[in-house]
Parts: sequence; C-alpha cells; structure tokens
Amino acid sequence: MSRCCIIDENNKMIPLSEQEMKNILKNGTTSNDIIHWNDKSYEYIELSFDEDSIRILKDITKLENLMKQNEELKRENHGLKKDNLTKLYRADCAMKVVREYILNAYQNGIPFSIVMGDIDKFKSINDNYGHETGNIVLKSIGECLLNNIRTTTSQIQVEKRKNIDFEKDIIIRYGGEEILFLFKNINLIHTIERIENIRKQIETLNPGNISVTMSFGIFYFEKQKNTLEITEQNLYRSVSKLVHCADKAMYHSKENGRNLTSVYDNDKCYVITKKR
Repeated sequence: MSRCCIIDENNKMIPLSEQEMKNILKNGTTSNDIIHWNDKSYEYIELSFDEDSIRILKDITKLENLMKQNEELKRENHGLKKDNLTKLYRADCAMKVVREYILNAYQNGIPFSIVMGDIDKFKSINDNYGHETGNIVLKSIGECLLNNIRTTTSQIQVEKRKNIDFEKDIIIRYGGEEILFLFKNINLIHTIERIENIRKQIETLNPGNISVTMSFGIFYFEKQKNTLEITEQNLYRSVSKLVHCADKAMYHSKENGRNLTSVYDNDKCYVITKKR
C-alpha cells in the first residue's frame, strides 16, 4: 500500500496518510522533492507501508517526542527532584534553590514568609497503624498542600548565570513528617490566613480513617523591619537562622496543645489560632 512520508530537519521520517499529505500540499509549495510548509522545508518520499507499519512508525515518533519533552522538563527544573510519596520537593535537592530564592527576595525588597509544619503525633500513627498507613497520611497531606499552592512562576538565578522558573510558593518535605513552606511577595496577615486555611483542611482529611492534624510555625521577613542582614557571604547561615525561627514557632504550637499556628516575632512566639 503506497503511503507518503516527509523527512524533517532532524532526519526523522514522519509517515502521512494520503489525506494528510493533500492537506500539507494544499497549504504549501513544492520544488522537486522538497515541500515548503509553515516556513519549513521537508524532503518528500513515497514508500510502501501496510497499516501496521504506519501505526508503528507513528508510535515511535510519539515516543521520541515524549522523551524529548521529558529531557526539556528535567533541564527546566535544574535537576530538582520531588519526593515520590508526597510529590513535594525533596530537601536535599531544593535547599540550594531556597537560598537563592531568599537572597533574590531580599535584594529586591520583596517580603516573604517561611513556615514550618509538622504532622502531630505521626510516630504514634506509624507505631499503632503501621508505616503503610503512615504513607497514606503523608500522601493525602501532600495532595492537600499542592492544591493550595500559587502556581504563578517567577524567574530566579541559580549558580551564577543559570536561570530557573519557580513557583511563588515552594513546599518541601523537609524531614519525615516535617514540611517547609516559602511564600514570596506576601504579607503576614495573608500568610496566617493561608496557613490557617490549610490547617483546617487537614483536620477534615481523615486519611485511612484516622484523624490527623498539623502544627505550624511562621516567620515573616520584611527587609525594612528586620535587622537580619542577608548577603551572599552569610546566606547559608541566614537561611538556617530563618528556618530555625519558623521551627521554634512550630514547637511553640506543639507545646500549647498541637493543631495550632504560631508566629515568631522579636524573639518571642505567639499562638494566633483562635480558641475554640
């Protein structure tokens, strides 16, 4: 059975049906065995293929395109990997970008919040119900958090001249059951509202028929109101200190009854969740 093919600029043979070929010829021009279409030139050949061969060739072309898209996606993410269970960013891959993210926000005077969250009594869940149930809890919470992320991207610089597009919100599985949030270009009130909304949603999840809650700690950074000086030289130490402040506020929530949100401010922590 006679079928038409074109060969693209990468010397890949793309099989076409007679109707597909007619559509190309209708909207393009030809000279010798070259087709000029959509500002590109293709070599034209006519070969004999049966229907199965046509289908196989098209499947191979689709697979090659998917592989190419996957490689492009890996380059765009600068090698960052996500945790297989929660689909959140892995701490070992993401913290370098976190430091650049914070430096970028600081240098441009953009306020940001760092939030530490921890699943309450997660060890007891693993001990009493098993690690498989614990994984169900982690996966369910990961899905809940990703549904609350702002997906608008902004470009930041990583490793000198390399740029990366990153969400305004970064959520990282920081430890076994610890979650680190970074919210860029946000005020403290909006941060509290978002975290409280997430906290209340987690209350209703009931993954694996288990009641689950989280405690949160917020550290809000605004350049004009903070004496902490962030530079490229002390960036690593500064980020560790910022995370420590959020961590301290989170433990304040734990110590005051769990399933709460606290804020770290001027070396003190305050519970901001309203009493029920």
